[in-house]
Amino acid sequence: MAQSLTNLLCHILFSTKHREPMITSIIEKRLYGYLGGIIGGQKGIALEINGMPDHVHLLVKLSQNKSIADVLRELKADSSGWVHKEFPSLNPLVDSSDMPRSL
Repeated sequence: MAQSLTNLLCHILFSTKHREPMITSIIEKRLYGYLGGIIGGQKGIALEINGMPDHVHLLVKLSQNKSIADVLRELKADSSGWVHKEFPSLNPLVDSSDMPRSL
């Protein structure tokens, strides 16, 4: 039986809120490790992670069984929550009026 081969490589780029230069050298290595862990948890492989103080680049190989949208949603939500938990001094930089509210 024939098998299809998938090699799904994605260059992902996302920035900090309002492009604030929040990714310091203290945060950088831990954040990149955390991002790689999220990708691994999604059955992907982080080939390269790098960035600047206001944005991050990831080159990843993704599983064919996960949608890119789902991977990105988890990547951004989990990493944002982790940064705010691990580095609470950054919380004043987040504008709470932009947060979704439930009725």
